Amino acid sequence: MKTINKFLAAPAAWASGFALGLALLASPAAQTTALAASTAQASDRVVAVVNNRPLLASELDRRTRLLRSSLAATGRPMPSEARIRQEALNRLIDEEVLVQRALQNGVRVDANMLDRAIARIAEQNKVSIPRLREQLQADGVTWQVFRDDIRREILISQLREREVDSQMKVSEAEIDAYLDGQGQAQGQKPEYRIEQLLLPFAAGSRDALQERANAMLAKARQGTSLVELAKDNAAYIRSDLEWRTAERLPEVFVRAMAGRRPGQMGELVESQNGFHLLRLTDLRILGGGPVVSAYRAQHVLLRVDDPASEDRVRLQIEDLRTQIQAGRSMEQVARRFSQDPGSAREGGVLDWAYPGDFVPEFERALMRLKIGELSEPVRTTFGFHLIRLLEEKREPIPVERARLAARLALREQRMEEAIVNWTLEARADSYVEVRPDATTSAVR
Repeated sequence: MKTINKFLAAPAAWASGFALGLALLASPAAQTTALAASTAQASDRVVAVVNNRPLLASELDRRTRLLRSSLAATGRPMPSEARIRQEALNRLIDEEVLVQRALQNGVRVDANMLDRAIARIAEQNKVSIPRLREQLQADGVTWQVFRDDIRREILISQLREREVDSQMKVSEAEIDAYLDGQGQAQGQKPEYRIEQLLLPFAAGSRDALQERANAMLAKARQGTSLVELAKDNAAYIRSDLEWRTAERLPEVFVRAMAGRRPGQMGELVESQNGFHLLRLTDLRILGGGPVVSAYRAQHVLLRVDDPASEDRVRLQIEDLRTQIQAGRSMEQVARRFSQDPGSAREGGVLDWAYPGDFVPEFERALMRLKIGELSEPVRTTFGFHLIRLLEEKREPIPVERARLAARLALREQRMEEAIVNWTLEARADSYVEVRPDATTSAVR
């Protein structure tokens, strides 16, 4: 379950202890009580203290196991156990520093927000909420610990948006310089859109997985869709990469796409994560060159704000589709029922859009439609949509889109360094005490 592992084990993932994190906001007496309670069991000693919040050996052991599992899945040589545990401790401390900073700055995550985030995780992993709970339990993760992990991830994400993302400015002069440096002219920079299917190393031995990947690649070259191939095994992960220039793609992906035309499969790619099957969905040149499709669509949106309402909303959108097919005006339906405030006022009609403007699920459904055709209900992170394609045209990508792409590329280039510096600054502003025996495992 890749999405779940992302929250539990990835370098930027932040995990449990939210309730104890609230001790930061409590009185000194309450903080002392919390510390005493947390150290009552000798088998669960304190390995570090961040301000007044103790970090326990049991949590560090859990993080170490997750990190070890994540590293093992890459198939690469494993670092020493001491190094893995030290890295897990550093991540745990950084996370706690940022969670406390978020709480101090008034960032909050309510129950509805948390439920929606977990519902999206379940959806991305193509499982129900009950099934998600079962899989977590089988992995030894309690539901409360998982909810705390996600809550902390959201807290840190919102703090980062406030303190890092919003401060990341790119000037027009920098955009001009960036575009001028791309082949000495705007319009000479290829941008790729790629569909990929990943067979992770966790899904089997390397040799067996490579043999399976080559067989699937042969089928894909004969016309079998990656969506169909992904059904062969729930562990396989299919995704659509948004429009990206070469520097925003792994170098092996760019090499695999060399000389390919839209619709063609690239060579099989092996990475530290597994084997990748890659299909070049489309290719364009920023600022000009080959034309791309632009779409004008109409839609009705019913939001899903509570996982428990999923089935009810699906029935509602299916009923609206039946009414439209029976002759009711989609414009009328959108004005009355659509929960997209911007387009509802226009009878559901959206502005002209280019590839990459919509979320992937919406765009895939739209691109399969003929002019005037009404889609089946389409589920996205926003809710359920009914989509009708009104017009389609082919034209060169506008220069303003090239400038937007350049702005995003520049932001992305700077973001990783900015986040590292931000984390270091937050840690420097906190009291951090690491106990001498912190990297000695306490829970066997």
